[in-house]
Amino acid sequence: PEVINGRTHRATVVDLSPWVEYEFRVVASNSVGIGEPSRPSALLKTKAAVPVVAPTNISGGGGSRSELVITWEPVSEELQNGEGFGYIVMFRPLGSTTWTKAVVASVESSKYVYRNESITPLSPFEVKVGVYNNQGEGTLSSISIIYSGED
Repeated sequence: PEVINGRTHRATVVDLSPWVEYEFRVVASNSVGIGEPSRPSALLKTKAAVPVVAPTNISGGGGSRSELVITWEPVSEELQNGEGFGYIVMFRPLGSTTWTKAVVASVESSKYVYRNESITPLSPFEVKVGVYNNQGEGTLSSISIIYSGED
């Protein structure tokens, strides 16, 4: 932490994570040594922000005929950056220019299954999974190739 002048009564703390509760203590020091820390402050919560970390380990496949199964590693609570957190799943057949978008509103979700009779078995799809919260849409993962279910 930054050392501040003993006559200063205020300090600004930087690089805190959004939507996290913090408590603070003050420690005085001089040429003789370091004193005992103050009692902790009341808990203070930082403001929410758009999430910036995309889900990882995008994979899937398997499932039944006419299904595209997409899985991911959920984003931990400390990286959700606010209330109303969920996932955005985007996919398209390999070679297509049009993305299909689905919203998965459950924080704990790590899977999405798209069912459509027109999906041919073992068809490759480009897939991206992103995040959102009440502050807006955040980062999307890089594209992964996932195959639809077998016949």
